[in-house]
Amino acid sequence: MLSLVNLSLLLMHPFDFEADLKRQMHELFAEYGYRIPYRNELHEMVTEYLTIHKKFIDIRPRTVLVNPELLVKLPRHPKRKEISGIQSALVAGENINLFQSKRLFQSRFHDHLLYEWNIAHFHLSLERERKHGFVKQTDQLLFVYLDEDTAVLLDTAKHEKGIFASTRWQEILEIHFPHILAPFVDSTITKVYPEVDAVGRQMLWDKGYTLGMTEINGKVIHSTGIGRSTTGHSMIVMKTANELLRWVHNISLICRDQFEQLAILFDLDPVKTILKLVFTDTIDIIDQYSGKKIVSFPDYLQLGGDQVS
Repeated sequence: MLSLVNLSLLLMHPFDFEADLKRQMHELFAEYGYRIPYRNELHEMVTEYLTIHKKFIDIRPRTVLVNPELLVKLPRHPKRKEISGIQSALVAGENINLFQSKRLFQSRFHDHLLYEWNIAHFHLSLERERKHGFVKQTDQLLFVYLDEDTAVLLDTAKHEKGIFASTRWQEILEIHFPHILAPFVDSTITKVYPEVDAVGRQMLWDKGYTLGMTEINGKVIHSTGIGRSTTGHSMIVMKTANELLRWVHNISLICRDQFEQLAILFDLDPVKTILKLVFTDTIDIIDQYSGKKIVSFPDYLQLGGDQVS
């Protein structure tokens, strides 16, 4: 309950973490020359932001592995310069998002292959388009498995029907890099139904279905990217959006109802404290005056007494 002391302190130090969250999301993409619009509904804006963020490849150095079959083809590959450029950028931790689809920053454009199997595709061109800054969109694509620390160059293929849902990409991983898929192999299930080809799988994805498991070389493998919801969004995006909104709401209640305890615990100036939500490597609540971090998502505050959770 909001005490008179807390009310007095809050009148001196008003905060609005939801407004901060909207501004931070908007400003982050503005740094890259793109904008997500402000929305009245916070959930809508968070979902848009996280959808774009899911498709946006973090700019960090990665260990790069190459499919041995692709390695043999590289010296005479017609797109060897482009592939080499992408490989070097991945190793150096440079921005490779310019090789993605020019629809990357459209929140209603969903990459099913990324959502399902953590596999991205890059357009093989070094010619950048002035209009949108991405490379020229080509029929020749490079498919790459990505996680936080590793990139696996799988192979190239033409942009054709069914190619994005082909099990070829997982087969390469299972044969040459089994350690990547090992955590996702099911030891009890031996068969997956219905049996579908690449075109059928793509059709199911387009209609909002996630199969969850795929049979690869006699092994049943759970989707490395978890999958997508019936709205088309990544399941991880929807889960994170709900958790983040709940966190912001509950942290707001804690800071409002227990502001006095908060100030004492963190030795905050009773006159100059300014609580803000900011983006760092995660999402933090800070005192802008002192620079002290109060709490980071997804953790909660422990101030004693009944906690909101």
